[in-house]
Amino acid sequence: MKPRLVFAEEADTGQLRDIFTGYGMDLSGPIHHHVVVKDGTTVIGGARLVQLEPDFFFLEVIGVSRDYGRQGYGSYLLTSLTADPWQYCRQLKDYPAGDASFTIGTLARGSARTFYQNHGFFPASWSALPEPYNRQCNSCPDRECCHPTPMLYTGARHSPTATESRDNHDQRKLLK
Repeated sequence: MKPRLVFAEEADTGQLRDIFTGYGMDLSGPIHHHVVVKDGTTVIGGARLVQLEPDFFFLEVIGVSRDYGRQGYGSYLLTSLTADPWQYCRQLKDYPAGDASFTIGTLARGSARTFYQNHGFFPASWSALPEPYNRQCNSCPDRECCHPTPMLYTGARHSPTATESRDNHDQRKLLK
C-alpha cells in the first residue's frame, strides 16, 4: 500500500503523540487539525499547520516515526505542506481564488535547521514571527540545549491550468 497524506482522525492520536513525544513535543491542539502520513492504519508522521493571516501560516509541529526515518517521509510531508498550505490547514481564514504568494514560519530545533534549509526555508529574526510564536522560547529551560532558530519559507500557489488540474487529481487518487 502506498502511504497517503490525510487529516488525522481520533484513532491516530496515540501513534502521532508517540512520534511527537519522541522529539520532546506533543500534539498541537485537536487531533483532527493535524495531517498524517499513513500506510494503512500505521501513522508514519504528521504535522500541524495553522493559518494566521490570509498569506501567512505557521508550522507548529512536524515529526516522523524514528522507525521510518531517513526514508523520505519527512521530505514528502514538508514538500506537500509547502506546495499548497491551504490544502493542509484545517481552520482556514481565507482561500485564494487564483494565484497567491504565502509565507510559512516555524521554529527549527537543533539539527532540524539543516532539514528545513534543504527544503527552502531560511533563518529569520525572532521579530519575523508573529505573536505568540516570537516569544514562545523565551522562558524555556531547554532553550540552550535545543538552539531554536526562527525559519521562514516563501512560496506561491498557482491556479492550475486544465492539464495541471487533471494531473493533480490523478496524483491525489494515487495518494488515497
